[in-house]
Amino acid sequence: MYDVAYIELIRDFVYRKTGKTYFRHIRDGREDILVTCPKHKEGQERHPSCGFSKIDKENISAGIFHCFNCGFTGDTHTVLKEILGDKYDKEEASKALGIEDIEFERRLNNNAPLFTIPDLPKYVSESELKRYRVYPDYIRDRGISVETAIKFDIGLDVYTQEVTFPIRDKTGRALAVGRRSVVGKKYDYPLGFQKPLYGVYELPSIISGRYVWVVEGPFNLWSLKEYGKIGVALLGTGTRNQLEELLTINCKGFILALDGDEAGRKGNMKIADFLRGNRSRKDILVACVPDYEDINSMSKELFDQMEIKSYWDWYWMVQNRFYKNNQNQEQEDEQEFEEDID
Repeated sequence: MYDVAYIELIRDFVYRKTGKTYFRHIRDGREDILVTCPKHKEGQERHPSCGFSKIDKENISAGIFHCFNCGFTGDTHTVLKEILGDKYDKEEASKALGIEDIEFERRLNNNAPLFTIPDLPKYVSESELKRYRVYPDYIRDRGISVETAIKFDIGLDVYTQEVTFPIRDKTGRALAVGRRSVVGKKYDYPLGFQKPLYGVYELPSIISGRYVWVVEGPFNLWSLKEYGKIGVALLGTGTRNQLEELLTINCKGFILALDGDEAGRKGNMKIADFLRGNRSRKDILVACVPDYEDINSMSKELFDQMEIKSYWDWYWMVQNRFYKNNQNQEQEDEQEFEEDID
């Protein structure tokens, strides 16, 4: 009885009563399930910190929740009281969920841990990915077609209102599910997950004569697909492991196209320095992404007009602009100083 399906049943029941999603993240283990705590942060913590016992153990009964963070402990009825408040009806909950009161005891003289924290599964199951396979309106409104959504297996978690996308290894196995809120626009990855390059599996099999674009986020990569380009995403501005993975891609060269802000420009420089430092013979080009833009925010017309330069031409263009901006700022400061004196 006490399995992931049971937690999902509680989640669905609470959602129908409140319109809010609790137990946003669920990690299954052999004896316990790790979930997001229903009490602290109003049940909306980003990473799970609450254990749920699947079996009877010496120090705690099956069906008991216990948060390692805030210490909240109780059975399903206790959890529902905490969440629903005045909306809680014991008879209704018992009938809907098929639950009963659980007598539990924590033997404080027992040194055994209450719960074992389940390890992250090595790969995401097909059954989990299948739950998310819908074409979200939000994706359509951002200019991402059904064809691209299918290629990258983009979906939606209807409970958390997060766009989902599996992050696959080179063989196509899903290492994790990335999430992006359609409300707060924040990305979320499993706790402790070491992000690889995103999109390597989706690259064509033969690209030795082609340029691979390098962008920051998944939306940028999906837009590249719409524009007929191939690429990979760093899910950020690049870690050393990701840069080392770039060296293994058998392509003609890279077009660096990180966002048009200071972090993006520094990221382009970091990637180029790494590739040159490792004696990569691949061409290194840079797309002149306009200030405060990224690939996804640009129209197709603006994308087609965007200039692509050799790395050094781009680098000196950036340095010259920085020098001119400093000069202009100094002149403005001098003028303000003279006006203050007058």
